Amino acid sequence: MAEVIRHGYEELYDDRLVHEDIAFGEWFSKAREWAYGSEYPLENTLEMVRRVLPRWGIATGIRVRFYVEGSTEQGALESGLEGSLGFGVEVVNIRAQGWDTWLKQELENDVQAKRFSMLMLDADRQDAIRGLQKRAEERLIVGKVFVNDPDLEGRFTPQQLCEAAEVYEASKGVTNPSPLDVIKFAHVKNGKEFEQCYCKERMAPSLKGKQWGAALMQVAFNSRSDASDESNPLVHAVMCALRGVMTDYDAHAKLMHVDPRTLQSIETGRDFFN
Repeated sequence: MAEVIRHGYEELYDDRLVHEDIAFGEWFSKAREWAYGSEYPLENTLEMVRRVLPRWGIATGIRVRFYVEGSTEQGALESGLEGSLGFGVEVVNIRAQGWDTWLKQELENDVQAKRFSMLMLDADRQDAIRGLQKRAEERLIVGKVFVNDPDLEGRFTPQQLCEAAEVYEASKGVTNPSPLDVIKFAHVKNGKEFEQCYCKERMAPSLKGKQWGAALMQVAFNSRSDASDESNPLVHAVMCALRGVMTDYDAHAKLMHVDPRTLQSIETGRDFFN
């Protein structure tokens, strides 16, 4: 309302009123540009909408693209982000596309659109890690990288994996399955070992895919000590994506970057307002 009145006054009298908040010293230099995209919000309405609406949780369009390496990760994140898919977050399975040329173009598109890029992959994918290190050197990753060491299942305990397998079986329509003996799985350290042991125990062909990922996500959320517990990497990834929807892209891009060597998010040491 104040901006509309201000523009009307300027048009009638060829004079610009001083912002009431500036007149009383409530804002410091460049703060309005950060908050609204310009000193006078209605001078750049598209930028104002892009900056203001996310703070109120009413942003439209995709603000976070989450790239994953397979259907298990895709199923897990889509399950955890179910209420936000299409309303700020998009999960992209890049298995058929690769981690080099195609991904570089997509990351460039994200930067141009001022859209956060998040990526999840396993530590044993050294080819993909090297590709992401190149993209980080080129400052094309404005967001966060999640590396599961050794893989996604390796971040769960054998007990949790057995619980997830039983959830998975229920989602596949198996009725009254016999409980898995955790002792038989005590030695497993990664997803491949657990799958081999599970398939032998259940006489099953495989253990992977979206439903398996959704089962892992359910166990991850159920295992939290409280609503603020993000110790499980899947839970942490989901919460980071949700926070990204309402995070100021320009501030993050200036204050944080992905280290090309470690792929960890670190501070740039820059002052946003200078």
